[in-house]
Amino acid sequence: MAVIVAVLIFSLFGVALAADPTADASRTIDPQVVERGEEVEVTVEFTSLLGEPKAFALLEDYRDGWEFTRGTDDASAFKDGPPPEWVWFVVGAGATKTVTYTLTVPMDAEAGNYTIEGTVTGDEVVNPVGGDTTITVRVLYDLTTSSTAGGSVTDPGEGTYTNDQATVVDLVATPSAGYRFDEWTGDVGTVADVNDPTTTITMNGDYSVTANFCELSTYQFIYDVPDHIVACEDAEMPVTFQTDVLGCFGYDNVRYKFYASGPGDVTFKVTDPEEVEHTFVNSGYWELGAGSDLPADYSETNNWTLHFSTPGGLEGYTVTFSLVDATTDETIAGLTEIQPLTVEPGDILNYYRSLHEPIDEADTLDLLAAADDWIEEVALPCFGEPITTNQLLEFAEEWIAT
Repeated sequence: MAVIVAVLIFSLFGVALAADPTADASRTIDPQVVERGEEVEVTVEFTSLLGEPKAFALLEDYRDGWEFTRGTDDASAFKDGPPPEWVWFVVGAGATKTVTYTLTVPMDAEAGNYTIEGTVTGDEVVNPVGGDTTITVRVLYDLTTSSTAGGSVTDPGEGTYTNDQATVVDLVATPSAGYRFDEWTGDVGTVADVNDPTTTITMNGDYSVTANFCELSTYQFIYDVPDHIVACEDAEMPVTFQTDVLGCFGYDNVRYKFYASGPGDVTFKVTDPEEVEHTFVNSGYWELGAGSDLPADYSETNNWTLHFSTPGGLEGYTVTFSLVDATTDETIAGLTEIQPLTVEPGDILNYYRSLHEPIDEADTLDLLAAADDWIEEVALPCFGEPITTNQLLEFAEEWIAT
């Protein structure tokens, strides 16, 4: 029993002696946060805890690929490794040793935390090096933002901004009045949505992006109709439509619309530029191009002949031409309303005024000539009764008096 107790006590003391530190070691890293290519100075200091001189060794282990440069120390021997090792053949009781060295961060280092592990061995006991153990590497990239005329980058602003690798940066483009956002261009490989004015970009490199703006489209819808619309049961009118989209914003799924409102039905017959006749009652549509889309650079001129008729004449009707959204039927542009008038002999006065101004240059012969033209070109289809000389003179007197 005594032998067993003695062995147990020896074992316990043996474990305790093996676990007791022989040195107090710590590390200082300056700076602990660095960028690619920068240097880090490392200082390791240890103090012997032994009561008599002994040999000691310091071993420092760091990430492969980092450049090591030996600094100051008084080691008896040195192995550059990696990992590097310093050896002192004799360290006095309670003596302190200091080692410095430099690590250079590789240019291709990834962002993250890098750990240095080290030990001081003395009297066959391994002592861990405490203190600073982590180097944080920041990988920074520049984001340069700009814009075209018509707006600006409001977040993060315009200029050059530095961000950590993998940072998700908000991008906000704000158009000026009369403009709209078009798209992001440049280094847009990591932009979430190049067509969205409010999006993000993930910083995995140096990027330069531009917010593109363009003027809102003006729709020019130009039509040409005769000076007089004959308002009888049947009327035929050549119409020229010129359509130009200006700016960068086109229209999708659109079509021309013909529409008549009044006390009864109106029949439209439209002869298109290919001389194909289309018939509509009260309203109808003329499709535009393939897919009925108007791109931003759309420009077209169409010459159509419009024939509309209704029993009893067109008095009280309004004829409308417009460009509408084919899905919602909402008017986009070019709303044109033509109100046919009932033809009466007195209309010659308006016709004459359009030919002869000012009043003091008019005479009876001019009026008679104008009447002949008016009867032949305007009134003949709808005004069947002859116009007498007395009627013409009455019209002349009425006109002169006004």
